[in-house]
Amino acid sequence: MKKLKLTKLIASSLLIATIIILNPIGASAEWKQNDIGWWYTEGDSYSKGWKQIGGSWYYFGKYDGYMAYSTDVDGYYLNSSGAWSEGTKEIKAYMELLKNNSLLKSKYNLIISDEYLKKNYLLNAKFVDLNQDGIFEMIVTNGTSEADKSVAIFTYTDGNIKLIDNLHNSHTEYNGYNKDENVFLLRGGSMGEEWGLVYKLENGKCNLVYSYSCNSYTNKIILNGQKISNDEFNKFLNKFKN
Repeated sequence: MKKLKLTKLIASSLLIATIIILNPIGASAEWKQNDIGWWYTEGDSYSKGWKQIGGSWYYFGKYDGYMAYSTDVDGYYLNSSGAWSEGTKEIKAYMELLKNNSLLKSKYNLIISDEYLKKNYLLNAKFVDLNQDGIFEMIVTNGTSEADKSVAIFTYTDGNIKLIDNLHNSHTEYNGYNKDENVFLLRGGSMGEEWGLVYKLENGKCNLVYSYSCNSYTNKIILNGQKISNDEFNKFLNKFKN
């Protein structure tokens, strides 16, 4: 009887060991999310670069592993869900324009380095319907250094691409959109100072509606001329999604 129990115990142990080997704990792939964004787990690691999941292609940051979305990567458009997509008519037009740095510089006066022009690097862009009219705008950060960074806002009207504005503010780039107020945030910082400019696209113009400054040494935060607390500041920033 004891021998039979021991035989069953050994058999059960072998079965469990086999299951663990074939299906290691934590090896199942799955989507995960936090306040920053989405990533895709692969066992104890996570996806990086291009990855086909459920029949669609996605791109995950090479360093942080977060899924890219509403943007271009390697000349391909990734929609708001992160999946590679052909895109709408304006997206197709924007993607073609992004391949032509010379035209971006000569016609639209974007600040593009000679290195980009020579090697034909593709500028990164974000695609967001800033005024919720059914047409995506294209947001392109440009500049030869942090000091001369600009954020160009393009729209698509009657089959043509139009530059709405090239918002000059050093060390600053697009950092998110708030759908409830139809406003977008440009955020930057340097030497212990952080600042933000919030614009609303109305009647074909980018109108400034909020501005803030934050000093990391004094912890003094000013929003539209009024001093606010850290909690109020975090609540304000949480309204924007990248």
